[in-house]
Amino acid sequence: MKPTFKSELVTQALIWDDLNVIDSLDNWYRIEHWDGYIGWINKFYITKINKKKIDCYRIPFNSLKVYNSKKKRKIITHLLFGSYIPLKSHSKNFYELLMPDGKSGFATKFINSNDEKNIREKIIEKSILFLGVPYLWGGSSAYGFDCSGFVQSIFKYFGFELERDTSLQIKNNYLKVIEPPNAKKGDLIYFFINNVINHVGILIDSNRLIHASGNVLIENIEDVVDRLKLNKNCKIDFEFRSVKKLIKSRVNYER
Repeated sequence: MKPTFKSELVTQALIWDDLNVIDSLDNWYRIEHWDGYIGWINKFYITKINKKKIDCYRIPFNSLKVYNSKKKRKIITHLLFGSYIPLKSHSKNFYELLMPDGKSGFATKFINSNDEKNIREKIIEKSILFLGVPYLWGGSSAYGFDCSGFVQSIFKYFGFELERDTSLQIKNNYLKVIEPPNAKKGDLIYFFINNVINHVGILIDSNRLIHASGNVLIENIEDVVDRLKLNKNCKIDFEFRSVKKLIKSRVNYER
């Protein structure tokens, strides 16, 4: 099927994400994303450039305004949460960022806390930033998330590269099935309809999760189960997956 702007959205790439070009058709590239997902992207959205190995800044907010100068005269773009931007220089108040066109963009410098707060607490802290963000099929950015895209984006910010789909995430060897009494804040909960994987969220506590369903929201697990029941014959199950092994696997953690 020929790709068009009306084609189904399957996932999203952030600025400076590395893409592997597989094929091309007219003004479209067939690409492989960092997580192995394959899709089409218009040539308008990509650039061929050698990104030098320099320090980078990962955007810690829903959206960060980027200006054309330190005087903040003109906003040239908004960078989305999790974007990993090459850092040209920084001063007391500003980051100078390298944009894909080779020019500089300037963003206000914020204090980045590197205390010893539990990583599980930080996962929830970042997740809550997106309360109210709309659900978007194929979405994996602050403009809109689907359920697995939300989980993948939050964990990627902390250096954990989860698979794009729930059906692939549950095959991840670092996510171990655990009994409900052993589930902790920051662990994942997967829902099944008639034994088929359907949904995922991040546990806040033993009874609640934060997830993308209609929009990003916090709900009781029982309420999610009730909503997933399409009819009286529908069987709903869920299981908890510990992220303990995933956390232990992280390297160069700075956030």
